Amino acid sequence: MGSYWAAMVKFWNQSIAPSADFLITFSHVAKLEENTILSENLQKHGGGMTNIFAAFEKLEERLVSVSEDASITIVFISDGQDTTNGEEKLRKKMK
Repeated sequence: MGSYWAAMVKFWNQSIAPSADFLITFSHVAKLEENTILSENLQKHGGGMTNIFAAFEKLEERLVSVSEDASITIVFISDGQDTTNGEEKLRKKMK
């Protein structure tokens, strides 16, 4: 993600963050961020690993507090495969 981070952060912070209700970032763990603005320093949000399953677990935890009739848009951004769980393990967990 490092080579794309600055451009992605600029787009996110200008176009999406102002109207986002929450932000989950993930590397080896997933984190519900205090605000929706991303830091230009990738290391502040983790970096080095990709744990997609943890991101979806955190999303499920957060969605419990959202009204069932709410309109929801989810933007999922990742630079590649789940390096923590592996593809087969991730598929099994996501079912």
